[in-house]
Amino acid sequence: SHEDANGCEQVDTLHLTINYSTTGVDEQVACDSYEWIDGVTYTESNNTATYTLTNAAGCDSVVTLNLTINHSYNVTDELTISASELPYSWNGITFDEAGTQVATLQTVNGCDSVVTMTLTVTTIETYTITVNVSDDTPWGTVTGSGNFAYGSIDTLTATPLENYIFAGWSDLNTDNPRMVTVTQDSSFTAYFIPEEIVVPSNDSTMGSVLVEINGPVGIDAMVVITAVPEPHYHFVSWNDGNTDNPRTVTVLEALSLSAIFAIDQHTITVLSADENMGTVSVGGTYDYGTEISISADAREGYEFVEWNDGNTDNPRTITVEQDSTFIAYFQFTDVNDVNMPNINVYSYDDQIVIVNAEGFSVEVFDMSGRLVVSESRVSQSVRQYTILAPGIYLVKVGDSMAKKVTILTR
Repeated sequence: SHEDANGCEQVDTLHLTINYSTTGVDEQVACDSYEWIDGVTYTESNNTATYTLTNAAGCDSVVTLNLTINHSYNVTDELTISASELPYSWNGITFDEAGTQVATLQTVNGCDSVVTMTLTVTTIETYTITVNVSDDTPWGTVTGSGNFAYGSIDTLTATPLENYIFAGWSDLNTDNPRMVTVTQDSSFTAYFIPEEIVVPSNDSTMGSVLVEINGPVGIDAMVVITAVPEPHYHFVSWNDGNTDNPRTVTVLEALSLSAIFAIDQHTITVLSADENMGTVSVGGTYDYGTEISISADAREGYEFVEWNDGNTDNPRTITVEQDSTFIAYFQFTDVNDVNMPNINVYSYDDQIVIVNAEGFSVEVFDMSGRLVVSESRVSQSVRQYTILAPGIYLVKVGDSMAKKVTILTR
């Protein structure tokens, strides 16, 4: 309150109206671009642009743009199919043949997108897959042979017989069943092997084969084979001519091999101590255990005495067990083994003693007919001859009188 000009108290009343400015957010979603109130065309999302307006109260009003721009697309696509897949449906469009079609689609945000599809139609070739069993290991069956489209999957299966196992395919792959992508004509061979690898011999009585497998049994496993002959037999070679023993081979090689054994052979040599006195039968080479006959034939004026081992059989049967030599000994047949009148012949230790042979000639032969003593005229009543080797000797006194004596010791 206050005093007016007249000095009177005066009361004034204020009627005041306050108007306020405002703010706001303009939420907008558009495809590819958006022109806002500020005259600007936006092609990307924006949440910072502002614009000032006058509100109803005449105050400034600031608006902030919150813009989301979603994009449409132009897409080019290509597809190759086989003729058997026609007609082909794509985004509501049907292809009856190869060609190009355009489809307008919407993205998940509702914007139009143009997709151009180029369709190529091909003729798919077929190929032959052949699956068989190795003739060397015919102990199972296989499936999977046939004609198949390029790029398709063929399943190969190998089924072994009882007591046999699948060892692998010819390319050393061991998958079973095996999935094969068809790209060309192909051949696959399955190999089966016995659960126990056995390498035979030509005669089990002659020998056997020891088999040692290094690592797991399979088509590429290595095997050491050793030929073991029985007594009096020997290993000759493997049936492919190889003579290595022991020998390292693959499983498949081992299955095609066998050991060849043969009986031991020995050489029998038959000789005459003096072919002037007699001959003998021919010897030779014989299998172990063979019985053969040998004989000695004395010439005229001689007789067979014994073989070098003391045996006196003639002919003689021997069993071949080792390399052996038999020598036949002969002697004169006109030996008069009786006392000579007035002449006495005897042996003493390593000496031959002749008594009362004065004026006679003396010859001493060993049983091979070799002359070991010769004296044309004895001049002593008692004559002694030293003999170097023990054995039977023929003492001839004069022209016909003779006697056999034995030298026992030396």
